[in-house]
Amino acid sequence: MKKTLFALVSVFAVLAAAALFGCKQHENAVYYYVVFDTNGGSTVEMQKIESGKCAVKPENPEKGGGEVFGGWYTSKDYSVKFDFSTPITKETVVYAKWGIVQEGYCLVTFDTNCATSVQDQIIQEGGFAEDPKDELKKDGYAFSHWYESDEKQEFAIETTPVESSMELNAKWNESGIYEADFEDESLFCMNLYDDIELAEDAVAW
Repeated sequence: MKKTLFALVSVFAVLAAAALFGCKQHENAVYYYVVFDTNGGSTVEMQKIESGKCAVKPENPEKGGGEVFGGWYTSKDYSVKFDFSTPITKETVVYAKWGIVQEGYCLVTFDTNCATSVQDQIIQEGGFAEDPKDELKKDGYAFSHWYESDEKQEFAIETTPVESSMELNAKWNESGIYEADFEDESLFCMNLYDDIELAEDAVAW
C-alpha cells in the first residue's frame, strides 16, 4: 500500500513539474511547443518538438490586401529572423512579418532545404528571376532543380516569366560526396533566412 501511494505521489510530482516548466514529458523525453503567430495571416498549426530537435518550416501563411510574407522572426520588432536549424529548448513563439510589394513587382523567395541560403529577389512582373543554383551547397547532395509545390515538376527559372510572388523549393539528390565530417548534424542546416535584397521602393515593410 505504501509503495502504491509513493508511486502515485511521484507521478503527480512529475506532472506538476512538467506543467511548471511548460513542457510535456513522456518516457523521459521533454517536449516544447513552437507557436506561429501569423499576425493576421492564415493559421499555421503549432508544433510539438522534442527538446533539442528542430522545428519544421511550415508552408508560408497567406494574407489578403496585397501583403506578402517576409519570413518568421523571433520577436514582434522583427529584428532577428528565426533559424529553423536552431534546436528547440523552451516554449517558443515566432512571428510572421508582412510587407506590401509595390505595384508591378513580385517577390521570389527560395527555400534551399537546409543548404546554404540565397537571397530573395524582387522581380518586375513578367520578368525572369536569376537562378542562384551556383550559390547552393549541401554536403552529400547534388542540386537537381527548383519546384513550386510538386517536386517532380521542375520550375524552369530562367525561361518562365514571374507573374506573381512565389516561393521556389530546392530539390536535392544524394551524391554520397561529403566535404566535411560534422559531429553536430544541425550544422548541415544553415540559416535559410538571410536579409532580403530589395530593389529600391519595391517593398514596403
